[in-house]
Amino acid sequence: MKITIAGYKKEERLSQGVANDEDTELINFLIHKGLDVVPTIWNDKSVEWSSFDVAIIKSPWDYHNHLNEFLNWLDHLKKLGVKVLNPTEVIKWNSDKHYLGDLVKKGLPVIPAEYLKKGSSFDNRFFNYFNADKLVVKPCVSAGAQNTVTVDRNNCNGRSKEIDRLLREQDYMVQPFVEEIKNGEWSFLFFNGKYSHCSLKTPKQGDFRYSIIMAEALATQLLIRNI
Repeated sequence: MKITIAGYKKEERLSQGVANDEDTELINFLIHKGLDVVPTIWNDKSVEWSSFDVAIIKSPWDYHNHLNEFLNWLDHLKKLGVKVLNPTEVIKWNSDKHYLGDLVKKGLPVIPAEYLKKGSSFDNRFFNYFNADKLVVKPCVSAGAQNTVTVDRNNCNGRSKEIDRLLREQDYMVQPFVEEIKNGEWSFLFFNGKYSHCSLKTPKQGDFRYSIIMAEALATQLLIRNI
């Protein structure tokens, strides 16, 4: 069985604060376990994807800047009969933050959100709507807090112009800023419906955005065991 670990073309701006090359460590770990594993870049045109039995979507951190291309690539893998982990339908659904609305419909508790369509405008009505003094405004398709803006009642007028400029490019969502984010967020990982482990994602000091700390090697090892 030939397996690929799909990542992205490394960029310094997406690697800031990273002390080690986790991808190389992961590949070496899996090869040492006797697995036929090859690292690839998801949008590398020279890759012969049909040569792989399984593709693990590990770290395509730039997918949000090339969304249509990324979704087409997932469809291409499916047509080739390559088993994709996680399933392509789940990855595509999860790539757009409108999925939070689906979770609400299922009765799951999530931070409330309102959506702004591309080309619309932001205003201060959301403070009263959410009964909040601080809001976070972020793209529906994004990663690494790209183009994410926090706004409060005092700076709303100034930041609204910035948000309106961003809204020219894509859909956005508005949520109340939840102070608990400063304490981090627990992620629970399940494989084949069974709990495996959890990790705590915490923001960098002085930054509300998440600095994701994940046990990639263990997670991938468990995925492969269930192929």
